[in-house]
Amino acid sequence: MKQTWLKLIGILLAAVMVFAFPPIARADGDHPECPDSYDGKHHEDRGYGINRIEPTCTENGSYENIAWCMFCGQLLSRETVIIPATGHNWDWGTVTTPPTCTTDGVITYHCQTCGTPFTQAIPATGHTVATMPAKEATCEEVGLTEGQYCSTCGEILLYQYSSPALGH
Repeated sequence: MKQTWLKLIGILLAAVMVFAFPPIARADGDHPECPDSYDGKHHEDRGYGINRIEPTCTENGSYENIAWCMFCGQLLSRETVIIPATGHNWDWGTVTTPPTCTTDGVITYHCQTCGTPFTQAIPATGHTVATMPAKEATCEEVGLTEGQYCSTCGEILLYQYSSPALGH
């Protein structure tokens, strides 16, 4: 009775070793005969998408397609498939610093997937030129040359110069 139990334990350990640690096929692709199949040949079973790593906005992902013998468990092939990075999915952006007549502004975009920010300059708008008309000097009033200012920010772009009154 004791020997029967020992044989049974030995068979169970052997089965565990075969299925838990299947032999790896040689790199040259030559697979030995399958000792466990009905016709002595390996019969392929496949696993798709095993060990999947999802891609991110900036990093590739991957998964493995694996083939093994359905009888003896020997690994027959392993292929790693690369999943390309998805790229950022930018929102429409928010003006974080509005441009002025003389300084650039900033617009900030955020990736809707990972939250990464990206900033871009908004060119300065430039001055909106308005004219201050010239005024001829008279006998009693001082005259002015034509001048220019920015109608947006009020900066004087071309000063008006005065000319003295002509007198009588």
